[in-house]
Amino acid sequence: MKTQTHVITAVPIGLALSYSYSLPMTGTIVAATIVGAVIPDIPTVAQYLTDIVKHRPPFSTEKEGTVWFITKDISHSPLLWILPLLVYFFFPLNAEVALIVAGTACGIFSHWLIDAFTHCGEEFKNTDQSLLWPFHSGKPGQIPKLGYLFGKYFVGWEYRYNYKIGEDLSNTKPFEKIWQATMLALSIILFLIYLYK
Repeated sequence: MKTQTHVITAVPIGLALSYSYSLPMTGTIVAATIVGAVIPDIPTVAQYLTDIVKHRPPFSTEKEGTVWFITKDISHSPLLWILPLLVYFFFPLNAEVALIVAGTACGIFSHWLIDAFTHCGEEFKNTDQSLLWPFHSGKPGQIPKLGYLFGKYFVGWEYRYNYKIGEDLSNTKPFEKIWQATMLALSIILFLIYLYK
């Protein structure tokens, strides 16, 4: 989904994490969860801005094997959310830092999980991140891309319209708008519960 949807989804996750442990630092944990949810899209945003500055249609050079593609594949890897968990479990951290690391890991994991279920369109199969790096590097005969497998064999939903290069990328499908509204409502409910507990 779009980066703003990952941010909106991270808010109730951070609130739930804070609420479930009765923590006084709710804002910090929510912020850490939001940062975690945005981290995987940093290379995507950088590529988009680079294309705009170079007067190219956004993502017009998108193909496996390029520096941008490999960077995005790594940033959408399970390793990215496993690393903060390893820090959380195996390094001595004070309670506040441990919760910030846990919030960041939860945000990264939510991004990865959402993308696994929303990057499944056949038309994007060759340009989507595998979500399995380093186990998938785009070579024939390797493990298929996770989002494509979810869409083909389980429940998956393609969040993008089938764009032509250079078309407006800002349109949001109705399901994503419903998801955003649901996450916003859930955030308000969790925030009110937290305030009045």
